[in-house]
Amino acid sequence: MVSQFPWYKPQPGSNFDEIETSRMTDIERQNLQLLGAYRTAKREALKQGGSTQRNQRGRDRRAKSNQDEEEPNPIAEQILQSILRGVQKGLENRR
Repeated sequence: MVSQFPWYKPQPGSNFDEIETSRMTDIERQNLQLLGAYRTAKREALKQGGSTQRNQRGRDRRAKSNQDEEEPNPIAEQILQSILRGVQKGLENRR
């Protein structure tokens, strides 16, 4: 849970819209947009195929067990890059 971290500072009385528009950095807003897009894509995949991309990768991996390298996952890479940018920005702000 986020509240366990020392950097967490609750702001009672604030709603999400207020926080998103006036208190988040550009990186934080971009992270929200990316995570929202990922969530939407995952829901659409479940509606269309009945399985998650993760489950599909597991089936693909078993089918291609003789290959050593995994195929790149651009969505996961974007999420990781955004998280790392956010962490970097946070560390820079501490200085």
